[in-house]
Amino acid sequence: MKTQCAFQGMSDLSGSSNRSFRYGDGLFETIKVRKGIPLFLDAHYHRLLAGMKVLQFKGGQCDAFSSFKNGIEEHLKKNVVENARLRLQLFRSEGGYYTPVSDTYDCVIHSEPQSNSDYLFAQTLKVGIYTGQQKVNGALSSIKSASALLYVVASIDARNRKLDDCLLLNSEGNVIESSRSNVFMVKNEIVQTPPLSEGCVDGVMRKQVLQLLLNQGQRVIERPLTVTDIKTADEVFLTNVIQGVQAVSHLDGATYPHKYSEMLCASLNEALEVL
Repeated sequence: MKTQCAFQGMSDLSGSSNRSFRYGDGLFETIKVRKGIPLFLDAHYHRLLAGMKVLQFKGGQCDAFSSFKNGIEEHLKKNVVENARLRLQLFRSEGGYYTPVSDTYDCVIHSEPQSNSDYLFAQTLKVGIYTGQQKVNGALSSIKSASALLYVVASIDARNRKLDDCLLLNSEGNVIESSRSNVFMVKNEIVQTPPLSEGCVDGVMRKQVLQLLLNQGQRVIERPLTVTDIKTADEVFLTNVIQGVQAVSHLDGATYPHKYSEMLCASLNEALEVL
């Protein structure tokens, strides 16, 4: 029997049996499309595969790279997409409560137009530290899960404090990432970033930046970063696949220059020209 909701203004949701809606039982990838070309597809696919393995997804469109790529390219062609932010969402097939009845999954692709093809350098980000909830390191910490409440509440905290972003802490109290980006710092001309073992998302742009730095002969260290490390750094910057490299200018009274981040943004755009 279908029951009627007693709350005023409450409507029936056609997708209410969707497991991503009910339980956050899904994965997603956010992909930058530049001049009609989806960037870094190999890195996105391998991260998606890692998440599918954790959630035991199988029997769907993204089981093979060829079908994953073809699905995205068909969407771009059909919708005449030039420069865009594309989101590919996987969600487990309907059925069950916390325990699913199937491990097959469905896929939805959505894109939002963007005005710029290249990465625009930002050097005025004001960030803070989000202390309302720490992120526990584990099998789910490095994947792009549909269960993203920590990032939502951290973003709300940044908005309420009139900041551009907030940095997140793990259960050891170390800085691991921001609400939407990976974090890097520079100290004594050494670029440093938290390792994945600290609990940060395995960022696609993080991979690109690490490779750019190594190609340039820059010394790079992956190590746990404390709040004090970040506050006393010579430079701090954030990376994600949509915005590229963004310099942090202020953090709780500390100010930073933007030498490395500006150089990396320029190098990233140069690298895109040969893709």
